[in-house]
Amino acid sequence: SQLAADPQGARRGDIYLAIASLYQTQAPRLSERERGLMREILQRLAGDVEMAIRIALAERLADDDTAPLDLVLLLADDRIEVARPVILRSRQITDTDLLSLLEHASEAHQTACAERPHIGEPVCEILAQSNSEPVLVTLVRNATARIATHTFETLVEKSRQIAALQGPLVHRTDLPQTLATRMCEWVSEALKAHIQLAYPN
Repeated sequence: SQLAADPQGARRGDIYLAIASLYQTQAPRLSERERGLMREILQRLAGDVEMAIRIALAERLADDDTAPLDLVLLLADDRIEVARPVILRSRQITDTDLLSLLEHASEAHQTACAERPHIGEPVCEILAQSNSEPVLVTLVRNATARIATHTFETLVEKSRQIAALQGPLVHRTDLPQTLATRMCEWVSEALKAHIQLAYPN
């Protein structure tokens, strides 16, 4: 606790990295109590450790397929600058983890989740319920996102009010034809022409 109370910011950064590295390498050999203590120390230190240090750790763990999941999730829950690399790239994070994260995620965290490659139908469904234009547009522009028909219906309805959704939606190759046709009621002439070319009767 004396170390954690050290007023020197640089010292705290050293401690933070040392604990994170120990966690990363020793995780399988640590007891649940030890893991819990280390997570608690990392969480307490995070606010006092330079953003650059936390981002560097997130960048390192984002591409480490053996990184302890709870350490990765701790970073995913940090400020968006820290969270973004792990949300976008970590193969450790599952759709179930994303759904938990989305329960209390900021708009920036939701947008990062919407940009993540190969997100599944349940994640897309939750993201589509957002009223944030950046989240919705990012989701629709994510060509690898698996969007169910009922989620497309939600997005198409929202595109009546959110013009920025219309173009990305009609350019998706997996948009059901019936929904594309419905959009002809409110999209621009150029988009209407695109729909008619894509789905000739």
